Amino acid sequence: MLNMIPFSLFIVAYYKYGIMTATKALMYSTAGVYCAEWFQKGKLKASEHFTNWFLFVMCTMTLLSNNPAFLVWKASIMYLLMPISFIVYRKFYQQSALKALLSDHLQQPSSQWETVEYGLGALCLLLSSLSLIIYYRFGEHSWIQFKMFAVVAMIVAFMISIYQLQKTESHESV
Repeated sequence: MLNMIPFSLFIVAYYKYGIMTATKALMYSTAGVYCAEWFQKGKLKASEHFTNWFLFVMCTMTLLSNNPAFLVWKASIMYLLMPISFIVYRKFYQQSALKALLSDHLQQPSSQWETVEYGLGALCLLLSSLSLIIYYRFGEHSWIQFKMFAVVAMIVAFMISIYQLQKTESHESV
């Protein structure tokens, strides 16, 4: 839940002060959350380090160049890395990356993990593409609206579809 703080502060700062102040708010609040999680957990996963440092680099580039396109590309690159990481993980470990990450929390048949992974990979490719298209075709404000509403709605819809899939599979196995 702490991870929602930087996004929320970014949105508030964007509407009140503009994209550059919002970028600073995103950077500083992410640093605060990063440190708090590190202190709380004692250590973080490599993916958490990478995500945070990549955000710091792209925010710095945005601020130094006074060009918000770096933030847009940061989001698109992160969305693209998700399905790539799924493919690489499956190649080396012969199992679903999502299953490895979430099997302690969710019990699902192997076929379901594969279906969810393909669906999430497709969603990430869609989000990556739409993020760039919306920014370059419709501008910064439309991109912010997309991030605030459409991305959240798509992720929630995906989560509901996973729940429905799990519910359907559990009824079929009874």
